[in-house]
Amino acid sequence: MDMQETLEWGKTEGITFDPKKSELIYFYKGYRTLTDTPAIHTGSMNIEVKPGPLKWLGVHFDRKLCFKPHVQILAAKALKGANTLRSLSNTHRGIPPYLTRKVAEACILKKCYFASETWWPGRIRTKKNALNNPISISNVVDSHLSLLNKVVITCTKAILPVYKTTNTTVLYEEAKLRPSEIELNLISQLYAARTTRLDLYHPLRIRAENITKAKEYNRTPDTRFARLITALPETEHINPLAFPPWEIRESRAEAEARINGPMGRTKAQAAEDFKAFHAKIPRSDIQIFSDGSKSESKDGATGGGFVISQFDIQIAHHSFSLGTNAEVFDAEATAAVAGAAKALTLASTKLATDLWIFLDNHEAALRLGSHFNSSS
Repeated sequence: MDMQETLEWGKTEGITFDPKKSELIYFYKGYRTLTDTPAIHTGSMNIEVKPGPLKWLGVHFDRKLCFKPHVQILAAKALKGANTLRSLSNTHRGIPPYLTRKVAEACILKKCYFASETWWPGRIRTKKNALNNPISISNVVDSHLSLLNKVVITCTKAILPVYKTTNTTVLYEEAKLRPSEIELNLISQLYAARTTRLDLYHPLRIRAENITKAKEYNRTPDTRFARLITALPETEHINPLAFPPWEIRESRAEAEARINGPMGRTKAQAAEDFKAFHAKIPRSDIQIFSDGSKSESKDGATGGGFVISQFDIQIAHHSFSLGTNAEVFDAEATAAVAGAAKALTLASTKLATDLWIFLDNHEAALRLGSHFNSSS
C-alpha cells in the first residue's frame, strides 16, 4: 500500500523510480529464509529482496542491524589504505611522521569511523532487572573493535619508524592516536552534545527534549539515542537562529562603552567613578547587586546570589547553587538574570523608572548586554 502511494505521488510530481536502483531488505531478529521475506510487486515494478546488506547514504544496513558487515566493509577499505601508507616509510627513510599522521587521520580513520554515530552502541549498556537494580549487558561489539583496532595499529606503524614487535601501548602513545573504543565513544558523545545547538524545531532536538522530560519521571526509553542524551550533564541549550549571522552586531568597544566598562581605567579610578555615578541614580529606581563564586576548598560547587534595594532599603535577596558542572561565569550571569526576574515581580516596581544591575564580572556584563562572541 505504501509503495503504491509512493508511485502515485511520483507521477503527480513528475518523478520516476528506476526499478534497477530499488532495493528491498527486511529487518528482523532470528533465523529466516528468503521465502519468509517476499518480494514486492507493484504495477511494472518488481523489487526483489537483497540477500546481503543494503547500502544507504554510505551505511551498510544488515537485516539484524548489528552493523557487522558495515564495519567489515569499511575496515577492509581503510586497512588497504593503511597498508599502502605504511609501504611509503620504514625504519630508515620515508615521509615525516607528522605528515603521515595527518594523512592517516584524514583519509583512513575517517573512512572506518564513518557514520559511527548510527551504529556504535557502546561496549555495554545498563538495564534494570526484576529487583529494579542496574545491571550491565554486553552489546557484543568485540568483533567490531577488533577490526577497527587492526586499522589503527597499522596506521601507528605507518606513522612511526618502529619494528613489528613494538608494544601496542607505546604505539598509541607515540603516534597520538586513540584506540577505536575511545574514539567511537568520543564521536558519539560529540554527536549527542551537538543536539543542544540544533534548531528548536529540529526532529532530533525535539526528541532529545522529550527524552529529558521522560527522565524526570523515570520513563526514559531504552534506545541508543536516549542513552546518549541521558548521559550528558546539564548543558546550556543554544538556539542557532536567535541571532542570525546576517544581522549587524555592535563591536566589543561599543558594548564596553554602553555598560560603563573599564575602558582603560584602573580599578581605583573605576571605583571612584562608580561612587559618583551611583549617587546620581534616583532612589526610586530598583538596584540589583549580584555575584557568583565557586567553592574550591570544599566540594567545588558553584553558586550565586543577589540583593535588591529600592529607596535605600533592601526589599529582596536570594542565593542558589548550580552544582559542580557550572563555572563562575555561569553563576554571575544566572544571578543577574534571576535578580532581574525577581525584581519585575515586586509590587514596588511600578514606582521605579529604571532597573539597574551591578555585577563585578566584566565578561558576564558584556555577554548579558550584547551578542558578540566574547572569550567566555
